[in-house]
Amino acid sequence: MKTTLIAIAIGLLLAGTALADDNDPQKLQGNWSVVSAEHHGRKVVEDELSRPKVIFKGNEMSYEENGKVRKGTFKVDDRTKPACINISPADGAEAGQTFPGIYEIDGDTLKLCVREKGQGRPTTFKGGEGLLFVVMKRGK
Repeated sequence: MKTTLIAIAIGLLLAGTALADDNDPQKLQGNWSVVSAEHHGRKVVEDELSRPKVIFKGNEMSYEENGKVRKGTFKVDDRTKPACINISPADGAEAGQTFPGIYEIDGDTLKLCVREKGQGRPTTFKGGEGLLFVVMKRGK
């Protein structure tokens, strides 16, 4: 009886892990293409986007647009809902700063909302003043 209860408990834990697994930081790894973006409350039109790419590898990330590449690092906490991410650019005017954000992975779609100006971490996936809200699709 005790062995059966332990097996059931392990099964429930594993099932819970599988269900909560979508925001596993490992699922961020790989290539993503931006499909829509809103910057400081203004929608970025497709011509402006020119399909930037974001690559997450280890704890490093890069952003490529029109042949220019920017690099940085990121840290996540997937124990929260929504999952938290902190992004730190390695170059440009923002080098060394940390931008708090949230992310959500649903299949091959990644939603990312980052606070660029102001205080505090975003709490919802929508744009607004001081925010960058991006939707991406996983690349092949």
